[in-house]
Amino acid sequence: MKKIMWFFGAVSVIGTLFMMKYLPDTVPMHFDSQWKVDRWGSKYELFLLPVIMLVGCLLFTVMLGFMNKRSQDPSEGRESVATKVNAKSLARLGAAMMAFFTVMQGGILYMCYKSGPDTVTAPFDLGRLLCIMMGLLFIVMGNITSKTKENGLIGIRTSFTRYNEVTWRKSNFFGGIALMIAGALSVVIGLIIKDSIISMSVAVGLLILATAISLIYAYKIYLSEKKSGKSDLGTD
Repeated sequence: MKKIMWFFGAVSVIGTLFMMKYLPDTVPMHFDSQWKVDRWGSKYELFLLPVIMLVGCLLFTVMLGFMNKRSQDPSEGRESVATKVNAKSLARLGAAMMAFFTVMQGGILYMCYKSGPDTVTAPFDLGRLLCIMMGLLFIVMGNITSKTKENGLIGIRTSFTRYNEVTWRKSNFFGGIALMIAGALSVVIGLIIKDSIISMSVAVGLLILATAISLIYAYKIYLSEKKSGKSDLGTD
């Protein structure tokens, strides 16, 4: 997955370099709520996202290196197994995020390519693409969340979800499913609703709703475990 992550980072940079000769010197750089151009800028500003992606790839690689080293440490005992599982989850998350940003960069480049000096509104509805890609990312993140082991980096991390192993497992499994449902609905909404402002607003609303429901459920599990007298097994 680490190689896939870097692959998408490289594709974003190479694709942007390739498009430079086909783009005008000045391209649309920002749009208002009605997708009307409200700022123009140099085409070289389009390298900002690819550079951020490469920095992100580097950070993910450093974290994965640390986690893999920890998972091979005999002194970690049972924790080494959890760290190994979480390292794989983090790698999948990194690859998914880079794929998301690569597609978005492609959409931005296409939009700039289709724009001309007389362009007033966006020639390509980037908002709908963003809604669909967000939905797919939610699905991947939900799948990862539902399988992650207790840690301080990935998943639903609160004092009550980390109370013990049961609260973590049940809370994150439920939260992961809720996030996947929100993601699937966001994809459908992005496909059928033509107004990108409405589709994006609904997608964000679904994410907030999934998060709120997951936290309420997690707190109920915490209260149940605390009432049963189970010991606190949370880690720092």
